[in-house]
Amino acid sequence: SLGIQEGDVITIVGVRDEYNGTIQVGDAFFVSKETGSGDEPGESLEGDVIIDFSTLGLENDSEIVGLEVDGIVIDGSVGNNSYGNTPKFYESDNTARVYVDNTLTISGANMTSIEFVFERGADLLSAEPGTYSSETSTWTGESDSVTFTSAGTVRIEKIAITLAE
Repeated sequence: SLGIQEGDVITIVGVRDEYNGTIQVGDAFFVSKETGSGDEPGESLEGDVIIDFSTLGLENDSEIVGLEVDGIVIDGSVGNNSYGNTPKFYESDNTARVYVDNTLTISGANMTSIEFVFERGADLLSAEPGTYSSETSTWTGESDSVTFTSAGTVRIEKIAITLAE
């Protein structure tokens, strides 16, 4: 069993086929699975600072650099991306896209939890310092700066940050 659940994104490779006039994929094989965020429509994130990329008024194709919300700063960087792509916001799906080998640093206050809502890519992040769980889409630790590195294209809809008391 692949353990596929609602909200997961699966990748298959196959040949376009048709059956009774309905387009299908034939001779397909499984490539990968990305765990969904588990955030159902209507669910709300909990945290001291909520960053919802759809409500920030960002321009399409704008770089995620020095973005400040309630004292929290988000800085995207090209990192080791060999194509020179930097993290950017796109209106088509209202997400911040972080590409392969990009970094995304969240700083500005002492944080204990950072929860993400992804359109896709929950399992493609790693974090330093602290611990990131792709199953819960949450970083835990205690730091005033956390840098996430992406192993592929990640699309982030929202971020909820819990501050240390």
